[in-house]
Amino acid sequence: MSCCERCREAVSASLDGEDRPQDSFVLDHLRRCPDCRVVADRLTQLREVFRCQEPVPGVDLLAGLLVARAGGERASRPCCAGTGAVLYVVGNAACGCVRGCACGCQDGGRCRCGHEVA
Repeated sequence: MSCCERCREAVSASLDGEDRPQDSFVLDHLRRCPDCRVVADRLTQLREVFRCQEPVPGVDLLAGLLVARAGGERASRPCCAGTGAVLYVVGNAACGCVRGCACGCQDGGRCRCGHEVA
């Protein structure tokens, strides 16, 4: 691992609140390396941006799965996929169909296009 990689790893760990056993190394390296100083400054700014935002509540996926399972229902889309999930932007990664395919795979059904599931 290069000195820059070690420094950036230590800066990231420090910003995450982890122990900082390499403080003297990091400070010395940041004095000598303008690239790492820029990275450290940007990471610090990014942490501040996220710290100032309201927390987003998580989605309780387990409740939906249990209700669907108990009722014998089949979801119209995977229970764990949100409305704007990437799965529906790029298509079904399991069979390779594109978004908007009408074979049924986009609604959780079996692919009828002949694509092999990996």
